[in-house]
Amino acid sequence: MKRVNLMNDIRDKGQSSFPVGTGRILAAFVFLLILVSLLFTAACQKSAPQLPVLYNETDWQRMGVHGNVNGLTLYELSWEEAFGRIKVTSAAIVDQSTVFAETGNQVESVYYSLNGQPKWKDTFLYDITGEYWMECISYRYTGGDGNAVLPQWSYNHLYDGYSRVYRVEGYDYDEAGQKLSPASWMHTYEYLYDDGQIVRSSYDSRGALQWKNVTQYDTNARATKSTHYDHDGVMQWSDKYVYDAKGNRTEWSRYDSKGALQWRDVFKFDDNGNEIECSNYDYRNRLMWKDIYIYITEGELENFDINKGRDVENKFDRYGNWTIKMTLEEKEGFGSSFLSVKEIQKRSITYFP
Repeated sequence: MKRVNLMNDIRDKGQSSFPVGTGRILAAFVFLLILVSLLFTAACQKSAPQLPVLYNETDWQRMGVHGNVNGLTLYELSWEEAFGRIKVTSAAIVDQSTVFAETGNQVESVYYSLNGQPKWKDTFLYDITGEYWMECISYRYTGGDGNAVLPQWSYNHLYDGYSRVYRVEGYDYDEAGQKLSPASWMHTYEYLYDDGQIVRSSYDSRGALQWKNVTQYDTNARATKSTHYDHDGVMQWSDKYVYDAKGNRTEWSRYDSKGALQWRDVFKFDDNGNEIECSNYDYRNRLMWKDIYIYITEGELENFDINKGRDVENKFDRYGNWTIKMTLEEKEGFGSSFLSVKEIQKRSITYFP
């Protein structure tokens, strides 16, 4: 009777009929299962690959310019080396000029010939917000006055209900500047979120598959691998990418259809993300060439001492954009390494008020 009364007592107080020790063990076990489940779920969510929003960057971001840039003009410079110093031999010749909207997207880009005359230009059309790139039309200059143009080709971006590009259509034009139909080529995009992949397929005007590219992304929506296939589904090559903690791409390796390394590029950056070095290695991982990038002012260019290129302090404008970029190639010879000028570029930049 005492036992019955004791059990009734326990039930009356809303306690379990299991022995106290067993109940505690069961509760702890259940809690542990819930905790493990939560941790496993969180880990899976954290490690899941993410897909980027294609074409979501502004052209400011894509081109690596800072501030509210209104216009950007790129020039080519001619020079000669004498006793390890630079001498500019001719005036800068315009190579390309771009006009931006205040949204940060390019409105027009003009490309020039070696004599500084415009050859063709691309114009970009956007939706009403100025953010979604709808069409690009490329024109050829036909007159000596630099104003007469004729459309040569164009392509359109088509978006799905999630504001993702799902198709790009390219068109040719006839000699009178009339758009031809149907599209001369088409790219389609598939978004495989579970696999962390974007598949891009290219078709000709008849709808025949030309090639397919599969890009794999990591948890930060960065491309880690891109594999290219021909129209028969045979892999042609594969690229792999490595990034640093700041998101800079520090390695790009190319592999052939059998998975053998073809070449590898290694990049270095300064604290602000400016590229300062690129080294290329062959299939044997042997260094083939190394480029060093330095950023100086125009006043420093004339009579610049190439031998001090490694020690120069990089300089930018007040927004962090470079105006003179010099590419130095490191070469081996005379029992040591030395630097030689490979390219000199100049930029002029205007900003919105």
